[in-house]
Amino acid sequence: MTIAPTRQTHFRVRRYDADPARNVAEALEISRALDAVEASYEQDRQCLNEWPGPEALKQHFLKELACRYTRDRDWLMQRLVEIHQRTFMRPVVGGQPRAH
Repeated sequence: MTIAPTRQTHFRVRRYDADPARNVAEALEISRALDAVEASYEQDRQCLNEWPGPEALKQHFLKELACRYTRDRDWLMQRLVEIHQRTFMRPVVGGQPRAH
């Protein structure tokens, strides 16, 4: 499975997944994706800070880079919340938690 940011702004818990191994594997993959987003952001930010171009243009690019970083990071964090919810939150059926 590949984790890729999308323009999704809301998510829904699709199912209660009692398979902890699957959820742990997915959470680890998302964690690796978060690490990659962080590393890429830091590297790009450093390159832009060292760029000898006009300061106004540099600040514009830094702002766009920060926006992209925040969007990608937030999306991945939402996915972690979704995994947590489907792992630990029991589904509600007819107003009452469903028995297993």
